[in-house]
Amino acid sequence: MQSNLPPLINSYAPQYTLNSGELLKEPSFRNSWYAVTLSGEVPSEGTPYATRLWGEPMVLFRDKNGEVQCLRDVCPHRAAPLSMGTVSEGSLKCMYHGWSFGKDGQCDDVPTMPGQTLDSGFLKSSCATNYAVVEHEDLIWVWGGNVLEADVTKLPTQRKGEETLYVDTMLDYNVDWSYIVENNLDSPHIYWLHDGSIPPLDSLGFNRDNVDRFTLRRFKDEIGVGHVGKTADKSTTKIVRFDAPNIVRHCGVSGFSEEFHIVPIAPHRTRVLLRQHFPKGPILNGVSKDPFLMFAFRKLMLWWNWNSKSTSLLTRAHGHAHAHASTCACPHTHAHTCALTRALTHSRMHIQLRLKTTA
Repeated sequence: MQSNLPPLINSYAPQYTLNSGELLKEPSFRNSWYAVTLSGEVPSEGTPYATRLWGEPMVLFRDKNGEVQCLRDVCPHRAAPLSMGTVSEGSLKCMYHGWSFGKDGQCDDVPTMPGQTLDSGFLKSSCATNYAVVEHEDLIWVWGGNVLEADVTKLPTQRKGEETLYVDTMLDYNVDWSYIVENNLDSPHIYWLHDGSIPPLDSLGFNRDNVDRFTLRRFKDEIGVGHVGKTADKSTTKIVRFDAPNIVRHCGVSGFSEEFHIVPIAPHRTRVLLRQHFPKGPILNGVSKDPFLMFAFRKLMLWWNWNSKSTSLLTRAHGHAHAHASTCACPHTHAHTCALTRALTHSRMHIQLRLKTTA
């Protein structure tokens, strides 16, 4: 009977990925899945979604079956950025000569060469470079390494049997991704900078009066490394864990948890996909059924995240302390040899609220 049961996972957090534990033993920035955007951001028609990962330009769209495709944002014909094209009937059409690409980057049409079939040698040799991509738990994941080595069993997973109401927030920062990882692993700053300004933190005694009255205990489970923080005279603890290579998780005994997917877009360009899990009790169950309350809850979380997350990132550059929070839109790429040429000039924050139920 025991042989039929899945192996037990030693995890301090309700979310886990077996890949993280492997990366702690054999570090690699390539052999890992990266959440690059929210599911709702990738279109089936119109303008495709452009982004970068480690500086590599990528473009995402949905094919005729609704599955997400991820290609290098460079047309194999004349190196035009595919993100400047359009998505129609499941294919991404280049704006330069109209070449179109479908599933796995297969070139399916060249307007100047009518009569070509998908089996023709020319179309087969004209594929765009594709990346392994998966839509999982309402996030879009891209494999950083060889497309043939992508392993879906290594995707981060929510622990079964829990019902949560979760909020997704997208934040852009004009700093290197490592600063944000360090910031979210830095528990002591919560006492001084936030000073109990956020009710859940205040309930844990995270304020300046207790800045010298807390303890941190290091731990290592099968997934990652982190610490358990506790304020003197408080029974509740806060758990912070780093899941290699780019996820930081915050959780505790209250059932509320946060996961920070810290995406390295390019040098000094970082996107954070923040997912906050709320325990689905009687109150939130009622809120989820009322459109007005749901709207108010979204607005509240928008305000909370913008003020608590974007203003708390303190970094040091050129000998001066700066508070960095990007006021930028999604970075679009124009060619593989040029920098981000669409100026990041408009502030944008995405927030989505969904009911997540796992049986």
